Parts: sequence; structure tokens; C-alpha cells
Amino acid sequence: MPFRFFFNTLCISLAVFFSGSITAEARISLSFYPPDTAQINTLNRLTEKLIERQQLDSAYKIIQEAITLSSEVNYVLGQSQSENFLARIYYIKGDYVKSLQHGLAGLKLAQSINAGAEIAYSKNVLGLVHLMQGERKLALRRVQCRSGNK
Repeated sequence: MPFRFFFNTLCISLAVFFSGSITAEARISLSFYPPDTAQINTLNRLTEKLIERQQLDSAYKIIQEAITLSSEVNYVLGQSQSENFLARIYYIKGDYVKSLQHGLAGLKLAQSINAGAEIAYSKNVLGLVHLMQGERKLALRRVQCRSGNK
């Protein structure tokens, strides 16, 4: 079972790399496995690659699935990462209200498990949104780390 999941993950990654988008077959192959952290991490990585390629609609569909699955299995770090990717998608699209909502959700989840790198990512997204809204002081406060939040 783990080998098949690894093989399917590899095939999906190659499909995204060479075609520039995730195929329906790739989505279907992931759906045959019960949700676990590896599947959620794969969905998050795929989303990140799609965002880098500016394929925001595909990224949006994938990250919605990752949020649902991470919630079902109570994978808080994965859910925080997913919320932050969704915040990034909305930021790029210019929907700052939704970006703030999801960025704050990602920050709250990351803080609940003291995930330093994810806290920093959340604060970065939130700071960028505030900066785009002309709220420089709030942006600076948002990205500053306090001792204890490395």
C-alpha cells in the first residue's frame, strides 16, 4: 500500500511538472486512498506548484480538498498550511478580505501547535495583505515575531 501511494504521488508530481496542471486521473488516483498526512502533504505541495505556475483555479480546487481531508483526520499542521495556501491564492487574486480570513485561520491553527515556520508563513501573508491595503504599521506589527514564536 505505501509503495502504491508513493508511485501514484510520483506520477501526479510528474504530470504537474510536465503538463503544468493536475489531471483528472491524478485526482482520482489520490481518492482511492484513505486520507492521511502523506496525502494531505502531497495535495499541499501540488497546490504550491500550481500557485507558482499561476494556475490558481486548479490550485483552489486541490487546496479545498486538502482542507477537508486535514479536518477529517485532525491534521492541524496540514490544515494550517492549506489555509495559508488558500490565503495566498486569494491574495494573488486581489480578494484581501478572504485572504485575511484564511490567513488568520492558518495562523490560529499554527499557533495552537506552536509550528514556528507556519506561524511565520501566516504572518507573512497577513502582512502582505495589510501592506496592499495601505496599512503599513499594521503590516509591520503583523510580521514581527515575539520571543517564543521562532
